[in-house]
Amino acid sequence: MLETRSDRFDAAMMPFVEADSIGAVGGEIRRGLSVSLPSGALARVEAVDEIDIQDVSETEGGSRILASWYAYASGGHWGHQHRRVIEYRALLDVDEKQGVWKLTDLTVLKARTLTAPSATGADP
Repeated sequence: MLETRSDRFDAAMMPFVEADSIGAVGGEIRRGLSVSLPSGALARVEAVDEIDIQDVSETEGGSRILASWYAYASGGHWGHQHRRVIEYRALLDVDEKQGVWKLTDLTVLKARTLTAPSATGADP
């Protein structure tokens, strides 16, 4: 969720997501990876850390990856900055087409905001 503006969202995915998968992958990103702020606005991801590839299996034409990671997101309103640390776990399907690996499917299995403030200064 680097791009929070809906009018630019699909274009931002083009380099990373197979064209015929943009609708499905975009829907899952909006559902499972969006971080809402108390104002209702979407937070922007500042960093991703501790990526852990837990399993890779072959699929027809590519691979399915089970991975977990932490995202550090922030956004502000009325001069107040909110920060969140979110723990994710997901299945990512990737296929190689013309020498480029692209995401073809995404299933977010877990998206949990960490409840305890951390060294990053994240809001609970």
